[in-house]
Amino acid sequence: MNYTLYEQASSRAQSAGRNARCTHEFIVKGVISASAWDSGTTYAVNNIVKRSNGSVTEEFVSLAGSNTNHDPLTSPTWWERWAELGAEAALEAGTPVTYNGMLRTAVDVTPVRVIAVPDSNPTMPLLFEGTVTYEPFDWSIPATGAEEFRGQTGGATQHITQSIQTRNAGAISGRTAPNYDRAIGVTSDSVEGVDIYVSQVDFTVTKYFASVTNDYFYLLRTLTGKVNLAAFTPASDGPEFAAGELLLVNVEWYKRKNEDWQFVFHYQAGENVKQVVIGDSSIVIGNGSAVVKYAWDYVWTRYEDMEDSSAKKIVKKPLAAYVEQVYTALSWTNLYNNSYTAAP
Repeated sequence: MNYTLYEQASSRAQSAGRNARCTHEFIVKGVISASAWDSGTTYAVNNIVKRSNGSVTEEFVSLAGSNTNHDPLTSPTWWERWAELGAEAALEAGTPVTYNGMLRTAVDVTPVRVIAVPDSNPTMPLLFEGTVTYEPFDWSIPATGAEEFRGQTGGATQHITQSIQTRNAGAISGRTAPNYDRAIGVTSDSVEGVDIYVSQVDFTVTKYFASVTNDYFYLLRTLTGKVNLAAFTPASDGPEFAAGELLLVNVEWYKRKNEDWQFVFHYQAGENVKQVVIGDSSIVIGNGSAVVKYAWDYVWTRYEDMEDSSAKKIVKKPLAAYVEQVYTALSWTNLYNNSYTAAP
């Protein structure tokens, strides 16, 4: 199907002001050859017939009380042609996306009844009235493919059982305060510890995709609650984080009114540690040259009753410390790949 656009004279009516808009009026003409259709088809009375020309499916609507054996193409007096899909695509392809600083927001076509031609005529014209509407840009809606990066430092809480140092200690007259080797909240049978505020970086990265695959949704489900296996840069203008420093907390999305997708990725960032010291240097893990505790690992301490000869008392002191991996590390190579397809 070939379409030709004819812009109507003085059609570019444009209003002014905040809600300015402009409309362009067209006549859209298409021609289809008889050889494009099947032959020998029987058509029911008052039917709607859908026929394909190889690239677009169009509808013919009955105009007569009986149309048996009358092909819509060679007997146009029996039918009205509705080919909005092809005419609309031609109008969109033949007009600019922007005009006078405004964005094309709508393309509409209205079919005009086909003028009868002799049954022997091998072609039939299709006429449409077309309207293209332009309106000011909505700068509040980011374009497809855009990226937003927002973050903040916050005060998360962490339960600890060891202090950085014991500044002072005191005891009743005649006694010496027991040395618990920086353990906090020691009782006769446990070490209670304390909740403290620690620095934490929370940030989001927003991506705008034209489309997404089903496999991509499944991938996001798998990666949520996991840490990065390798170094990763969440935003094109943002910092790179080392392996194990990032936790993908959750991902939210919705389909925008202009039919693309907004995905918001929520991250928390921690700090990798190359040495863990428990107590007054009595327990040291790592020599400071390689990571021994990744940001989202968990450290816990085992305490044991020991004698404090100065205080003449049995006290609980740290015996050993353990660094535990509690989050799975996965590859984030396809985290922003909205066309992701899982391997068979």
